[in-house]
Amino acid sequence: MVQLPIGVIGVAVGTALLPSLSRALSLGQSQEGQRLLNLSLEMVLVITLPAMIALMTVPDIFIRILFEHGAFRPEDTAATVRALLAYASGLPAYMLIKVFTPGFFARGDTKTPVRISLFCLLLNTAAGIALMGPLGHAGLALATAVAAWVNALSLWIGLKRRGHFALDLQVATRVLRMVLAAGAMAAGLMGLTHFMATPLQSTPWIALPSLIGVVALGMALYLAAGIAFGAFHPNRVRGALMRRS
Repeated sequence: MVQLPIGVIGVAVGTALLPSLSRALSLGQSQEGQRLLNLSLEMVLVITLPAMIALMTVPDIFIRILFEHGAFRPEDTAATVRALLAYASGLPAYMLIKVFTPGFFARGDTKTPVRISLFCLLLNTAAGIALMGPLGHAGLALATAVAAWVNALSLWIGLKRRGHFALDLQVATRVLRMVLAAGAMAAGLMGLTHFMATPLQSTPWIALPSLIGVVALGMALYLAAGIAFGAFHPNRVRGALMRRS
């Protein structure tokens, strides 16, 4: 569930960003490189933030409907929810790593990201051992999230210190508004799941379509709240949908 948005969005953005960024830098267009990084950051967060909030708001419903069948019992759902909460907290960091790493690769610097990754690997191992005692398996998931955030922030600081990346003020403002929109979506999801508690707890043939409906309504609410808060403009959303179609 955590890997799905990473595979669909994060890997795609990172793969597309590297050649575009390399081309801009080879032409001496450093400002274009900055613009591409800011655009990529905004693109991944516009989807990652609501995904993280949704997974952390109603994780039990997702796990129960999708996995609680056969030998997967309610106690397994409860245990999986704890791991999902920890993993989901690092979802933006996993995506930001895909955005910032090409900023080094495009300049021929492969050592810095590798060094940071090795440090975070050791940090993940140490944190996992430390957190496994009090938190059990959820501690291992939380250690992964912590290491991902350290990795993303280290890449960000490295690019900033070299003068290769500066967060655009307009992008930062829109990201804050995305957070507000995601918060509104979370409140809506809690209300929807309470209102649809009966079908969501019914048989899989009823619960799964109900879950799909809740997800669709949550996405619509996030879109509407994002437009209302100014996180994204209706014309940009319409243009993106038209290009996608």
